Amino acid sequence: MGLLLFLLFINPNPGPANYEQFKAVILENVNRYRSKGCNCGGRKMKAVATLTWDDALARSAAQHAIDMERQNYFNHVSRDGRSIGDRIDAAGYDWYTVAENIAYGQRSIGQVMDEWMRSPEHCANIMNPDVRHMGVAKKGNYWVQDFGARR
Repeated sequence: MGLLLFLLFINPNPGPANYEQFKAVILENVNRYRSKGCNCGGRKMKAVATLTWDDALARSAAQHAIDMERQNYFNHVSRDGRSIGDRIDAAGYDWYTVAENIAYGQRSIGQVMDEWMRSPEHCANIMNPDVRHMGVAKKGNYWVQDFGARR
């Protein structure tokens, strides 16, 4: 499982050397904002609890990133009509709340995080106090960040 997901993150730019480092770096980036609070498009966001990595959310994110790359589209709704909730259900995550950020073209974790944090909607997902877990995947130029809280 880890190797499969790591293969999604191979990139010619300096960055994490393996999947475990990828998880640690992106989770640390997200939790740095969550633990300090920030400003999302003029809206002050208080510090919130840090997130933990969830492999089911990472699988859901990876499958969506792979699907978008294979079918050459960029949308939260899959070409077969599935929503984030549908995809996360299929990954085996029993949720009561979910959120998703997607991005295209960023070449590093730092770049994708900067762009998500500049977007009020993406920033609000990252700072959502109701989510507890996160999984992220990158395939080609596509990034998917899934958040959730279990029932």
